[in-house]
Amino acid sequence: VIPFLSCGQRCILNKTGVNVENRKKNDLKHEDIAVIDIGSSALRVLIAQGRDSAEWEILDSAEQPLALGRDVFRKGSINQRTVNKAVDILKAFQELMEPYGVNRIVAIGTSALRESYNREMFIDRVMLQTGIEVRVIDGVEANQLTWLAVREILEDSAVGIKQHNSLIIEVGAGNTDLMILHKGKVSSSSALPIGTLRFLQKL
Repeated sequence: VIPFLSCGQRCILNKTGVNVENRKKNDLKHEDIAVIDIGSSALRVLIAQGRDSAEWEILDSAEQPLALGRDVFRKGSINQRTVNKAVDILKAFQELMEPYGVNRIVAIGTSALRESYNREMFIDRVMLQTGIEVRVIDGVEANQLTWLAVREILEDSAVGIKQHNSLIIEVGAGNTDLMILHKGKVSSSSALPIGTLRFLQKL
């Protein structure tokens, strides 16, 4: 069993493009960074500090439920009320960051933003009112980053992922990501439009 919090923290760091393996030891030395995951059912922030060892120390984190996907999966767009709530949550996240002297903010959006036909309005509104630049990632990149987030944990566990063929499934609010591994290496992956919140909208 992989500890949820540890895995979740690594997923946020990696899914926002902050890949531990690609850090040059001196480039991000003691950098305080905030990473924001704008998901289909919640907004999450994680504040971390880079260390000399190319690892991260988690300084703080927060999560606020907001069902962006409820609007998108039913009507194809995010309504104004939900946009306003998202902006308020992001402003609260910025207040949380202030004591840590954050050097960099990285924010990503996943399936709800990706599928919303008014996503550019959302992104522009967030930038205008908070100064936060949101990057929307596709399903392929989400799969790749999820693998980077869990690979080290799996390789260090007793699962024997390098000796067997494996299937990794991540069930999110908007999508379900599948990765097939052949002796520890990803051989194929896909993102299915099946998620907990998306399913609820169809009931």
